[in-house]
Formats: sequence, C-alpha cells, structure tokens
Amino acid sequence: VTYFQGDRGSPTNPVKFLGQDYQKLLQKSLRRKELYKDELFPPNSSSIGTLSKEANLDYNNVIWKRPAVLSPGKPFFTIDGMSRFDYEQGCKLGKFGGHYLSF
Repeated sequence: VTYFQGDRGSPTNPVKFLGQDYQKLLQKSLRRKELYKDELFPPNSSSIGTLSKEANLDYNNVIWKRPAVLSPGKPFFTIDGMSRFDYEQGCKLGKFGGHYLSF
C-alpha cells in the first residue's frame, strides 16, 4: 500500500481506532504523569478474545506486563533494519511463542 503525504491512513493523517486520538491521549498521560491505560483494550481476558482449545490458555494465569518490564533499557523500534519476519506471532504446540507486538 502506498500513501501520499496527508492521505487518510498515512503517518501524518492516521486512522483513529475507535475514535481515539493518539496526540490527545499522549498529552493527557503526560499532563497527569501517568502511564497510559487503554480503556478500549483493557488488561483482561476481554482483550485476548476466544482462542481455540489447542491454545490451552488458562486466562487466570495470564500476567499483563508493560513493554519496559519485558525489555528493560533504552527502547528501540528496530535493530539492524526491518524484515517481514520481525512480526511473526501465533500459537505453536498449544503455547504462545515469545512474540510481542505493540501499537
């Protein structure tokens, strides 16, 4: 997909998911000096959805963590360039792989 500057969905004019405005949410969090908590994507089983029985997931044992806990230190977006394989995720043999994707 190719976007031109200012087109809907381009970096300068992103589509607002469920009407959320990133800049407004960011400013609100900074002003309050609080970590952002997405009310439309809460840290509970409703955000996971329904998985197949093969996933063998016990929702009561899910631990929600912030990215800084998973990868302490200076945050980064990419290391050594990007690849289409950087964002693989899924369930394998009934267990989640160690893949994380943040938006």
